Amino acid sequence: MSCFKAHLFICTKCQYKDSDTALCPEDTAKKFRKSVKDLARINFQKDQVRINASGCLDRCEEGISAVLYPSAEWFKDLRPGDEEALINSIAKTLSSPEK
Repeated sequence: MSCFKAHLFICTKCQYKDSDTALCPEDTAKKFRKSVKDLARINFQKDQVRINASGCLDRCEEGISAVLYPSAEWFKDLRPGDEEALINSIAKTLSSPEK
């Protein structure tokens, strides 16, 4: 079995304020992760990338959080509509020469 070249963990426990007073629905982060995973299936080979749900990444007040390995790149304040930015970061990681 081959190892993945990129591994993205997306917090699915985040419940951030989407306005001054209203909290986003509890399932917003889960839907966001599913959208990223669906885009990854379209853009990358199956054994290149793994998109995982994670528990709390301790950045809830900053919106949905994610971390991409092996680059150890953190993403904060993610919202629905930011999926393509994560896909672009994954593509950049995949195109980087291995260290």
